[in-house]
Amino acid sequence: MKEESKNSTVGKILIDYLHELDCITDCISPAVSAIYDKVEENESAYKKFLEEKTETTEDDEDSKTYRFKIEYQREHDDLKKSIKRSRDALVLIPKSLVISMVASYDAFLGRLVRALYESKPVLLNGGDRQISFSQIKKFESIKDAEDFILEKEIDTLLRKSHSDQFKSLEKDFSVKLKANDPIWTRFIELTERRNLLVHSDGVISSQYLKVCGEHGVSLSKKFEVGHKLSIDPKYFFVAHRVLYEIGFQLTHTLWRKILPDQIDIADDYINESGFELLCEKNYSLSTMVYEFALKQQQKHSSEQYRLMFLVNLCISYINSDQNEEATKLLDSEDWSAKSDNFQLANKVLREEYEAALTIMAELPENRLGKSEYRTWPLFSKFRKEQQFQDFYKSKFGEDFEIEGDDDDNSELRDPE
Repeated sequence: MKEESKNSTVGKILIDYLHELDCITDCISPAVSAIYDKVEENESAYKKFLEEKTETTEDDEDSKTYRFKIEYQREHDDLKKSIKRSRDALVLIPKSLVISMVASYDAFLGRLVRALYESKPVLLNGGDRQISFSQIKKFESIKDAEDFILEKEIDTLLRKSHSDQFKSLEKDFSVKLKANDPIWTRFIELTERRNLLVHSDGVISSQYLKVCGEHGVSLSKKFEVGHKLSIDPKYFFVAHRVLYEIGFQLTHTLWRKILPDQIDIADDYINESGFELLCEKNYSLSTMVYEFALKQQQKHSSEQYRLMFLVNLCISYINSDQNEEATKLLDSEDWSAKSDNFQLANKVLREEYEAALTIMAELPENRLGKSEYRTWPLFSKFRKEQQFQDFYKSKFGEDFEIEGDDDDNSELRDPE
């Protein structure tokens, strides 16, 4: 990543937010696994108690009745309590983590809006923002007054519903923000469900149904007032995807609109984010990133970035079994006029490996070295071919050893 990119306030806010989402998501698998182990441990202990310290007094198809000495009452109650706690934890942990993810989004939105206003204070000049004379007298400088107005602006925004927040941002920044319908409706449902989880333990209210209906959210027939919602693992991972996509696209849309002189930095952040997802084999999210960069953004800082987005999108498509989409993209370009690196990418993606090897043989090591051959997702399939391994040994004087299984493209975070 470029040095100036690392210093971008807007870019760092987004990266920090996505990192928080990933941290929360990385917690769920080990947490749930540990709780399942605890449930099994507690149930085994209870079963042992029944076998050793009770006798059956009634046994039919539906239930059993036990009897035990009064001296074992405390032990029995403690075992039952432990089982209930561990089972309830299976419900509470995903619920708490979803609430945490939405809270991360809310904090991120406040930081993002602050950064944009601070980068371009003139945006605060419009509208009906007012302060009283008594408030003015308390300020020691114009800067203090500006800070007060900015704080009030952000606080007002964050107190609104999530859908109204988008309306305000569209008005204040003169830009269309609403995401594609599937993600938007999921975002609305998620944020409304979060409200239920926090305020009514997940019990559906008329307000939840009203808001979801207004935004075209398709709900199950069993979703009616009084029905209690919970969070299962599938819903949790979908929530991660939704909050990732909304935050990513919101940032880059506003960033390019408000600070167009930073488009090269924004492009660099897009490519860095997508490339990390490719390396993690999270092809669903990397596809989202590069489709947004290539198809939804009409302007790029350079032809170099546009082609990088195209190549990386093709890598995502191929690893997501969307080979036809990748071929269409590759066929849309005249690769003969492109640099060696892009011509190589075209040949590798088409699995024209002999032609790719010819280009590779001509590229000096300072253009494409050991690290790129070993880690660049472009070569994930090619690396398994003997001809690639022979080339690597011939060029670098050492055997190429495959580490892990490049075919394992399972996605922990987004199992759709």
